[in-house]
Amino acid sequence: MTSLSGIGRSAAVALLKAGWNVIITGRRDDALQHTVKLADDDGATGKHFALSGDITDEAFVKQLFAAGTGYFGRLDLVFNNAGIGAPQVPIEELSLETFQQVESSTTAPLRRTYHVLTRNAHTQLAAGHATGALQPDGRVIPEATFDVKHVGDSIVHIANLPNDVTVLEYNIMATGVPYVGRG
Repeated sequence: MTSLSGIGRSAAVALLKAGWNVIITGRRDDALQHTVKLADDDGATGKHFALSGDITDEAFVKQLFAAGTGYFGRLDLVFNNAGIGAPQVPIEELSLETFQQVESSTTAPLRRTYHVLTRNAHTQLAAGHATGALQPDGRVIPEATFDVKHVGDSIVHIANLPNDVTVLEYNIMATGVPYVGRG
């Protein structure tokens, strides 16, 4: 699980509070420790350990899985929410380098097991949407956001479903968000 901030952090804290054992990973150890502290301060009962690294590095991903199975005995759920955003510019102004960085961060060697689509969860990454987001017609208008806690709670709900239930896709978004896909 990646959980430096925003959705990943919310999911990690919610899973730990629900009693799940969680591997917390991300690039910055200080942010990982902050996630652990938030969970502990919120009464989390699940066991956890933090391992910092880069999930776009396949060797690290293998190390992460080996550490997880070694520590917990097995893995029941993988939740990856790593990714970076692009600046709010028309697509034709987005550099190829920036596009490739965004693409590689979201399609890293650790693939999403549960495909949870979120739209405008109020995180540091999406905070600017509340003051104004670029629309397809060129306008910049404020967009609705919602508390990221609802994403964490949704992940716990999906994770606790019985094994004879499959969730292929789950979409959670703020009420009042403009047309999905901005198109």
